[in-house]
Amino acid sequence: MLRTALVMRAKLGIVSLFWLYTHRIKGRRTGQSSGLRILVLAHHEFRGEPEALALGGAQVFYINPSIQNAYTDYYVKNIKHNIDYYGVKPHSHTYQCRQRLIQVLNQILPIYYKWLRIDCVLSHDLRAWRNADWGSISDKLGVAYIILYRETFLIDKKTYDISLTRHKKLKQYLGFDGRAFLVSNSETKRMLVESQITNPEKIYVTGNSRMDQFVVETQDTNYKARYDTSAGPVVLFSTVYRNWISGDSYEYTDRLHITFAEIAKNNSFNQFIIKFKPAHQTSAYWLHLKDKLTQLDLIDLSNMTIDFSTDAHELIHIAKGVVGVISTSTLEAALAGKWVILPAYKDLQCSPDWVNFGLKNHLHLFNTVIDDNEYRTTLEHLLQSPIIHSEEVMHERKVLFERWVSTLDGQATKRTLDILQTLCSQSPY
Repeated sequence: MLRTALVMRAKLGIVSLFWLYTHRIKGRRTGQSSGLRILVLAHHEFRGEPEALALGGAQVFYINPSIQNAYTDYYVKNIKHNIDYYGVKPHSHTYQCRQRLIQVLNQILPIYYKWLRIDCVLSHDLRAWRNADWGSISDKLGVAYIILYRETFLIDKKTYDISLTRHKKLKQYLGFDGRAFLVSNSETKRMLVESQITNPEKIYVTGNSRMDQFVVETQDTNYKARYDTSAGPVVLFSTVYRNWISGDSYEYTDRLHITFAEIAKNNSFNQFIIKFKPAHQTSAYWLHLKDKLTQLDLIDLSNMTIDFSTDAHELIHIAKGVVGVISTSTLEAALAGKWVILPAYKDLQCSPDWVNFGLKNHLHLFNTVIDDNEYRTTLEHLLQSPIIHSEEVMHERKVLFERWVSTLDGQATKRTLDILQTLCSQSPY
């Protein structure tokens, strides 16, 4: 009896810790909410989708990722890749540790969910090993486990094939024990169906809820009048790629950034921004590029900012134009009617990668440049003489956006919440 009491006390202690580090994302007032209560795992891996669902009316919670990770790592140590977790043999040390973790989660999650009255659990990716057992156990408890697949830009065949191979490999070790995958676009669904990671009927194309406000705003007839871009910046949406064109080096990526900085130095009356994703602030590439720019006396230009935090849509709204390649921001800026410089260099077009490059048949929709000199002259010309795109060009840009980024009706959040509501009402069996 004493042992039972101590075990229960330990369980309540763990649940209390989880509850203490569970936060609600600010959204609509309670009276305006849909009643759907969502728990987000690995919240830091999303790019604004949970916040959009909260604004759409759901009550969205997340557990501090550090607490979730620390608790998982307490049981299962030295996991560097998800296959180290999923692919171990029965009776191995890691396998036994994982079984203990599963046993404990089975004991504490029912209490945790009862306290929070959670309807469903969202993860950003099936490959996230810290989320998988948590989600699988949740679904068996009647709390729907759903992959809200984080925004993925499968713009070239190489990227598509890498993602496909990862999911096929994962299928050897792990089935999907959840209700559904919700994806942003048809290309992502095609990849998941081809991987056979789950039944195609479990894969829904909802659009990306993070894009709703942006889509609605940019398609408004008063959009251009709302934003005065005469003093706006030129934004380079950074592309951090190795093994692309130039073998095992950053040569191509370096050229995009360094030439941009040189143009900024020679055009001091205009503002320039190099936009990195937040995670790149501590990346090896940023340290590499920072060293390069410092050596060339290009790091502390008064008219050039290195930005890790501003929302990409905010920058697109105020930008005169953008430079980009492998980034959804390229097509987002195109949708907004901005001029977009696409550095499709000669060595790219002569490389095997060119065959796989998804935009190779759509270069007329962008200001395509083939070398550093054309990059400079085109950007400087556009600073003096911005262009207005025809209706035909804008229509084609919309088609590309819908194929590779998100739906164009501005209803992705509503669609996602409607599907979540339906899935939560279904039995897991």
